[in-house]
Amino acid sequence: MTAPTSKSDRRSVETRARLLSAASELIAERGWASVSTRDLAARAGVNPALVNYHFGGKSQLLIAGAIESLQTLAGELEPVFAATSLDQLVEAALAFVQRTARSQAVRVMLEATLQAPLDPVVAGMVGVQIRAFRQLIATQVRATPRFADPEAVALVVAAALDGLLLHALAEPGTDLARAAEGFRELLRAGDVPKP
Repeated sequence: MTAPTSKSDRRSVETRARLLSAASELIAERGWASVSTRDLAARAGVNPALVNYHFGGKSQLLIAGAIESLQTLAGELEPVFAATSLDQLVEAALAFVQRTARSQAVRVMLEATLQAPLDPVVAGMVGVQIRAFRQLIATQVRATPRFADPEAVALVVAAALDGLLLHALAEPGTDLARAAEGFRELLRAGDVPKP
């Protein structure tokens, strides 16, 4: 994208950025279905007509705001993607859960996941993120010969990590450090030779 050259172009870019920020904040605070066009405009400090002008409507703005939040969250996953073994991946993923469980981006991710069955565009956006994370886990599982079905193990590991995030959001007193130790213990149980 080229840098805006006129004052009008700069103002347009700033308005879009404020609207995207407002969308992410309001999704996280109120839930996807509770956000109105007026709420978005008020939070961004703009005329409600600018929601349609810049994004074509509330739904498209919420999706764009969610995509931006998910991209931010994906950037925080870099240590997980850098893992070179299943053990390192699990450690990095658990650290990620502990660091981000109560973040705005995670709340937006949860809201987008809940919205997915109602909106095929949101379902596609969420599906891409979920498949990429599962594939990352499956790649590390394949390098660990004790597992016969890497994709099945990846599905369970991803679901367990999602569950930890959900528990931390729903119950702020959730002891994520203790949960992480329980997760490690379960993985170590796979190392026990079968009789």
